[in-house]
Amino acid sequence: MPEPADPSQRARLWAERFRLLIEEMSVDFAEGDTRVYGRHRFVDNGLVTIGEMDSSSFLGLRGRKHIRPDSDGHVYVGFNIGATRTLLRQFGRELQVDPGESALAVMEASSAALAPSGGTTLNLRIPAAAFVEWGLAPEDFACRRLDHTSAESRLLVGYARLLVQEGAALSALQAAHASRHLLDLVGGWLGAGHRVREQADAIATAEARRVAIRHVVARHSAEPDFDLSRLSLRLGMPPRTIQHLLGEVDESFSEILGGARLRKARLMLMDPEHDGMAVSDIAFACGFLNVTSFYRAFRRFHGMTPSEMRSDRLRWR
Repeated sequence: MPEPADPSQRARLWAERFRLLIEEMSVDFAEGDTRVYGRHRFVDNGLVTIGEMDSSSFLGLRGRKHIRPDSDGHVYVGFNIGATRTLLRQFGRELQVDPGESALAVMEASSAALAPSGGTTLNLRIPAAAFVEWGLAPEDFACRRLDHTSAESRLLVGYARLLVQEGAALSALQAAHASRHLLDLVGGWLGAGHRVREQADAIATAEARRVAIRHVVARHSAEPDFDLSRLSLRLGMPPRTIQHLLGEVDESFSEILGGARLRKARLMLMDPEHDGMAVSDIAFACGFLNVTSFYRAFRRFHGMTPSEMRSDRLRWR
């Protein structure tokens, strides 16, 4: 949106945006700074929010009045990628963050940040629950000097900046994987590498089992009586386990089965070898028991009816 020409209006506008981004914070700009500006590009992958911020000189204060009693608990990890110093205060500690250095702040506690003009930071907003998984206490890291010289730190910053640039173009599944990987990098960087590896192994095992589920469903989708119990027998996996594994990635057995059947129907409609088959016969060959429900599901899934898809192909043949 266009910025107001009046510096005081620009300051108020950006302070309001910043307040909302940081989950409530009082923001004051340096007196006499007529160049007041603030830019914030960020991507929210559901699990992690990543932002890159340029700003004029400001003082941000987060007090008890800003913290909601029902706060879900998040931690901010900031990397100073600009050319100026930032000063942080939290838990009675004070930390000067020089260019190239990093710091952590717990958003359930009071804090203060003094940023000079020309500051540029990369910020990660991550759930405090991740620290519980790693066996770490975020308050132990707040306003403490963190390692910024290791290869892990450089990889983390590079990956986070890449996601700010490209994250909006990712699919929901790709974004979930990227968020998880970013969290793993943070955990490894903070010294919980063994916990991260254990979690990564568990995640990889779960994903491998989901791949097996999708593979078996695709192979047997044309069987009209193929259901969750039959899938369970073929995999040797309890139905509740299958539902739980799919639920972790917001999928369900019925969605996977329906999608497999509809993709098979599309392939048959696009294949000249099946031009002699009626649409109803294709529906039955793909495992559907009702032609009306097939037409309805096909249009919802592919954006056109089976007949329209076949007509389009024949027209451009």
